[in-house]
Amino acid sequence: MRRFAWLVFPFFSIGCGSSGANEAQPAGETDAAVGDGAVSTQALPCDVDAILEKNCRSCHGASTKFGAPMSLVTLADMQKPSPSDPTKKTWEEVKRRINLPADSPERMPQKPNPALSASDLATMNAWFDGGTPARTGDCAGTDAGTVDPTPKPLSCKPDSQLRPKSKWAMPTDTKDVYVCYGVDYETAVKKHIIGVEPKINNPKIVHHILLMQSDTAVDGTPFKCSEGSIAKWRMLYAWAPGVGSFELPKEAGLPAEPGKSHFVVQIHYNNVKALPGEQDDSGFDFCSTTELRPNDADVLAFGSMKFSIPAKGKLDMTASWTVPGGVPEIHAIGTFPHMHQLGKSISTTLHPKGGGTVDLGTDPAFDFNNQFFGTLPNISIKGGDTVKTRCVWENPTSSAVGYGENTDNEMCYGFTMYYPKVTISPWSWMLPAYLSTSTVN
Repeated sequence: MRRFAWLVFPFFSIGCGSSGANEAQPAGETDAAVGDGAVSTQALPCDVDAILEKNCRSCHGASTKFGAPMSLVTLADMQKPSPSDPTKKTWEEVKRRINLPADSPERMPQKPNPALSASDLATMNAWFDGGTPARTGDCAGTDAGTVDPTPKPLSCKPDSQLRPKSKWAMPTDTKDVYVCYGVDYETAVKKHIIGVEPKINNPKIVHHILLMQSDTAVDGTPFKCSEGSIAKWRMLYAWAPGVGSFELPKEAGLPAEPGKSHFVVQIHYNNVKALPGEQDDSGFDFCSTTELRPNDADVLAFGSMKFSIPAKGKLDMTASWTVPGGVPEIHAIGTFPHMHQLGKSISTTLHPKGGGTVDLGTDPAFDFNNQFFGTLPNISIKGGDTVKTRCVWENPTSSAVGYGENTDNEMCYGFTMYYPKVTISPWSWMLPAYLSTSTVN
């Protein structure tokens, strides 16, 4: 099935995707010639340097970003002890992880970025197997193909900002922390939000960032929040390195009704280097318009709320929901597969009553620390169609685990952004998951 360009969602020892032009050096510049045509003994071979520049240094540059624990810039960097296993050199861990299967959560570069091409992988493996030699010549003509990994600006002009009341001060004795804050969005007339742009203000410690909506106001001062708190708020969008901004199709917008709409931002911070004095006030920018589009967009959840994962066991389950005839045709435009810490894989598929199968969001190697948002190409879902969500868990604990909001409970949700918003009564965003029937595979 089709893989989507994802968020979410990131990693403990990570290898990010396309290189950042803002902090990483151009290929070869860090290992510059040292006079009379001589080359530094710390210079990486030109082809190896270009591959790392293109695929890894948006995080693993001279100044590391997004929680990366080490630089991958010089030969000395590659020869240092690996942060994840000091008995091995960094290049040995790099070799292991770039050669992992595409569906491995440890693979580098990590999703949403693609794996190395076959030719780049062959080049890297030849260098590893050859003893990781230094560069022996100049890099004339070598093009690392650098691109800026930060989210591209929206085509519309943002007119609203979601920011905390104060900056979050990152402690040095905590590597990972989830922080939330709320923002009330006020408008005198109905508006449509048509674009969402992540604004990452401190890439040294920001790991990923989620946008949610709440029925009630949430404190605007940053506070530590539960990793599973998205269960009580509706997921709208998620950003991780490699994911861009999101613009809704011209047919729809997220409604902001007169009065106050309540948004929540959750940020995962990763400070593996215990950097002192780091602060952050990352958030989102919105484009909105009073020229309303034809449809309101909304989010619903396919999947299941009824399951039990046996102690010391595995559960492979498919939840099915057939769309009632009274539900109007909807168009799916975004997807966010979501489980908790025991989740191993999740997929949501549409089975039209006329036959066939359409992917609505697949994550074959689910990683709770690397969740993400993907766009869908305006997929029509009609009455009589069936939507199936397959979830696989492994439970190493001595107790059975069922559905719940806390991280020591589990979930099986295929969050889906769609239009037009369903307004029939009774309706809830969780109704498809609540009414689904499940079978064990």
